This record gives sequence, structure tokens and C-alpha cells, in this order.
Amino acid sequence: MACLIVEYTKFEIHAVIRFLQAERVNQSEVHRRLQGVYGLNVLRRKKVNVWCQQFKDGRTDLNDDEEKKRGRPRTSHTDDNCSKV
Repeated sequence: MACLIVEYTKFEIHAVIRFLQAERVNQSEVHRRLQGVYGLNVLRRKKVNVWCQQFKDGRTDLNDDEEKKRGRPRTSHTDDNCSKV
């Protein structure tokens, strides 16, 4: 299978994962098929597995949960920090 690089959005990728999960395609195959269409850097396998599991558990929303993302905030520019500086 030739690797074709196609532009995509996270929403689109999540929709494809949801569709393939509904067809009971295993997680490894979902990842392989995404890479075949969207290129090698589409999503890491671990992230595909997380999305597959969430859809298997009943998730229907295709958008990222911004407030649930881990790690430090994108910016530390808050009114409180500005007043301290």
C-alpha cells in the first residue's frame, strides 16, 4: 500500500477512529490504516489506542477535552501573575 500524505484535522481523524471502532477493527489495524491514508505522523499509536478505548466505552464526542489535557498551561499570563511582576 502506498503511503499518501493527506491534510487532516483532529476532528476528522477522531471520526475515522470512531467509525473503525464501530466496525470492531482492532487498535493496531486502526493505526495502520490511518498511517496508510494520512501519513506516518498522523497520530501516535498510544493516542489511537486511547481514542479507540474511549469510543468503545461509549464516548460520542469527537472534540478534544481541552480542560482535561494534562501538563502545564499554555501560558502563565494571568492577572494574578502580572500583578506579582
